[in-house]
Amino acid sequence: MNRSKYETRTPFEFKRENTGLSYPNTFVSEFGASVFPSFESMSAVLNEDNWGLHGNPEMVSNCSIVYENANECQGLNVLSQRNYPCDSHVKAFFGEKHLDKVGKKYFQLQLYQCLLAQTLWMKGTIEELRSKNSFGSLIWQMNDNWQSGSWGLLEYGAHSDESGRWKPLMYLLKRSLFQSVFATCGASTGGVAGRCYARNDGVAHFDGKLVIENWNFSGEVNIVFSKSISLPPNGYIGEYIRFSVYWNSFDTDSIFLEYFDLDMKKFNLQTTCTVIRVLDELNNEQMGRNIVFWKLPKQLDGLIKDPGLVLHSVVAVEGGSLELTLETKQVAFYIFLASSIHGDFDDNAFSMAAGSRKVRVRLFQLML
Repeated sequence: MNRSKYETRTPFEFKRENTGLSYPNTFVSEFGASVFPSFESMSAVLNEDNWGLHGNPEMVSNCSIVYENANECQGLNVLSQRNYPCDSHVKAFFGEKHLDKVGKKYFQLQLYQCLLAQTLWMKGTIEELRSKNSFGSLIWQMNDNWQSGSWGLLEYGAHSDESGRWKPLMYLLKRSLFQSVFATCGASTGGVAGRCYARNDGVAHFDGKLVIENWNFSGEVNIVFSKSISLPPNGYIGEYIRFSVYWNSFDTDSIFLEYFDLDMKKFNLQTTCTVIRVLDELNNEQMGRNIVFWKLPKQLDGLIKDPGLVLHSVVAVEGGSLELTLETKQVAFYIFLASSIHGDFDDNAFSMAAGSRKVRVRLFQLML
């Protein structure tokens, strides 16, 4: 990451390229973005006077926004001694209006924005990687080692029953970004919004349907694109067994990635987002849902501050889980559920149009 410029990749840019083993390809390892954990994790190890990204304002430290991961703060403030500050993430995506605030409400907001900024940056990076003739990627890293800034996807806990909470990015990986069949939209290398692709990294041929919706922030939802797709498996994985013997005679032109374009000129990109669904019609199953914002959060216009989102009920269900019922009167984006209860959700960091949905919490068991 360039120190003088934070590349948000919103939207990410890409160009079409040939896919298959006979063309130049990549496998990317050890990439990621550092981030602070949730309020539930951080507040447990900090005095309330330090509930803020910059800690107690009476404990002055000399800090500056850093574009990378180094902590250039100096002083006695406990937050200045933490690894990998969040300032550059929050400023790039949300602005710096609340960075110096202290207190529970502001600390919750700061950490939410920090977690979501990391998620959005990684989302654009992964989508850019998968737009190419890529055969895999590995994220650094799986788990936190302390309650501070870290590269982990799972939070750290001092006791075995406290660790393992999923950060928002982990839910996006599960829901869409690391699904075998995946589709998204970005921009051309000239910055024109509406360049899209669908790809299949699985071991089986995929026949299904691609449905793209336009969500207006006022609540209107319209289908703007629908297309049947037929994608062979990834050229390497799908043909590996057959060609492990006849290695020098195989056809390397398997096209597992399909490009297409949307006309975004008729939409106001500051007041809408694009929702992409991959449907397996044979099994009547949604393979993934991906939401694309064409502008940074701080550039969006018309977002409803109070969409009427409420948690209606929490009930115990079979298998030692809890079931939550949420309802919203207006569109609500990146709803992040957090609790002092130690467990993970079957979905989180999701978006909702007007209506209701149920979410389950799997409770962690204490391991002695």
